[in-house]
Amino acid sequence: MLHLKYIFFAVTLPFLAAGFQLGDTKSTSKATAVTRRAALGIVGGAALAVLVADPQPSNAIPEQKFYSSNARNMARLNSGDQSGGSVYDNNPSSPGAAKRRALQGCKISSTRNLAAEEAGIRNLTERDCNLRVLGGDSEFMLKAMRALSCPTCPFGIDAT
Repeated sequence: MLHLKYIFFAVTLPFLAAGFQLGDTKSTSKATAVTRRAALGIVGGAALAVLVADPQPSNAIPEQKFYSSNARNMARLNSGDQSGGSVYDNNPSSPGAAKRRALQGCKISSTRNLAAEEAGIRNLTERDCNLRVLGGDSEFMLKAMRALSCPTCPFGIDAT
């Protein structure tokens, strides 16, 4: 909404800045006298500029409102977040959770390759990785997963 004080300043400011006096055209000083037509042009132009002016830039993007979880998920995917909305913990507190997380890491080749490189194993297949994790050694895989941690990537691991 336009406020009256903005319109008042828009109308009177050109006169004050130019040093004009609104008055009779038969004034003694022709340099400071403003005819009615000139005054109407200045006032009309200033009022038109105030009324036409856009108070908010037209290129401003309003905050998005989502009315469903599907729309919220699609917006998240469009912004580049492919995590599925999940938060992955590469430091699980229980041994069962550590095994489950490590087994997930065994399915991803980049994580398996890094874990094999750090453990000094030449060729670590998914089967060998799963057997090692189920045998009780899940920390070697969790260490590789912490190194490749990426909160916005699928499964929380940077697989590139």
